[in-house]
Amino acid sequence: MEDVIDPWDTLASHFESELLADVKWGVADNILIAQPVILDFLAERLPNPSGAHLLEFGCGGGQFAARLASLGYAVEGMDAAPKMIAMARDQYGNRVPFQIGTSESLDAQPRFDGITSVMTLEFIADVQSTLERLSRVLKPSGILIFAAHNQDFVKDWIAAGRLYHAVIIRLIPELGVYLR
Repeated sequence: MEDVIDPWDTLASHFESELLADVKWGVADNILIAQPVILDFLAERLPNPSGAHLLEFGCGGGQFAARLASLGYAVEGMDAAPKMIAMARDQYGNRVPFQIGTSESLDAQPRFDGITSVMTLEFIADVQSTLERLSRVLKPSGILIFAAHNQDFVKDWIAAGRLYHAVIIRLIPELGVYLR
């Protein structure tokens, strides 16, 4: 059996710091722009963190999941990239349980009050099925909060030879961007 390398594993080192001074430019949008907006929304919709169970879907290196846990939420982290999960476990495994997986890995029992997903859904080939599976694990009053890159922004970064080219080509070829 041939080993398949998850393209996100090659980006794992970009997500290794939780210190704002150490944030790498390629993930600044996740940490400095999307996360504060999601935190504000959570504070409004789930104001009692100690009673809320969250899934951080596409958790990467675990920084945001750990931040949610530090606010009092019961958080689980999930990501498809083994190196990302290894890094998350190394840095935050004492605060958050992390698992390698996709939405297909989730059982269909409603158990989460909320699911957060930061800059993940645009890199999933079948978003509709993923959202359907995620909605099945939400409690009836649960919320799904996600941030996504603008597709044109991602195409521009690919054309410029920046961060996402290997990920897009392997995971979402229908974006219509091909590198030689």
